[in-house]
Amino acid sequence: MRPLGYWLKHIDALIEADFAAALADFGLDRRTWQVLNTLHAKPHTYAELTAAVAPFPDTDAAVRALAERGLITVTENTLYLNDTGEKSYVEVAARVRERRERITRGISDEEYAATITVFERMAANLTTSGS
Repeated sequence: MRPLGYWLKHIDALIEADFAAALADFGLDRRTWQVLNTLHAKPHTYAELTAAVAPFPDTDAAVRALAERGLITVTENTLYLNDTGEKSYVEVAARVRERRERITRGISDEEYAATITVFERMAANLTTSGS
């Protein structure tokens, strides 16, 4: 049986490749999708956005790419999806949903929830001070 670290890295690489293929038609990558998805929920300040997508690096590059493509509007204090961004979001979100459904095919809601709970506890164990 392979250890947890192997599976985490392997699955992350597979997800990365799968999302790259899914998002390529839209000229996006996983990071720009995370920013697009986060801003779809509500406008954010840059600090809020950075905190919301913290696990994903290159927030600056993702924001620049989306702004250059005319999908987001950046004001002095706020970033938000504009009408073009909202239209793009709808198309991309449908593709992402298809990929997520494929990734979790054959896994019950209970199994998925249990897996997430275990990962959350492992993360908490690793971030707790002391030994």
